[in-house]
Amino acid sequence: MNLQYLTVAYLKNYRRRLNFALDINYGDCYRYAYLAHQLHGGQLITVTKYAKGCEEEDYQQETSHAFIKKNGKYYDSESPEGIDNWEGLGYFKREAKNSWGTWYYDVKEHCSSLSFKRYWTFKKHSSKADKRLLLKLKEVSHELCLR
Repeated sequence: MNLQYLTVAYLKNYRRRLNFALDINYGDCYRYAYLAHQLHGGQLITVTKYAKGCEEEDYQQETSHAFIKKNGKYYDSESPEGIDNWEGLGYFKREAKNSWGTWYYDVKEHCSSLSFKRYWTFKKHSSKADKRLLLKLKEVSHELCLR
């Protein structure tokens, strides 16, 4: 599976100005993962990073990322061909470089897209632009499968 077409289509058709696959991973990764899941199946995964705050037991959410896992590989906009370990995704490599102090990851493997949407207050999911993009991507995906 290769999601390069999804990344290109997303960058061309989405209403916000995004220039690179990396841009998707900073603010749009949940929507991208959802679209990839709708097109190709696989498991939706969210990883939230918690950093230790000032108090001994105080951990605060710092960042989060969403991606899919299919056939043992992990996919996001920067890894359209999939990789073997989610910690090797570009997002996490950058996060590890920029981290200091004590922190941990909370990994959630969602059993359904409904669980994923609930976890990610998916308030923009039902927008007309998302539905149009999903229909367009399904057509492109189908055309690629016929080749």
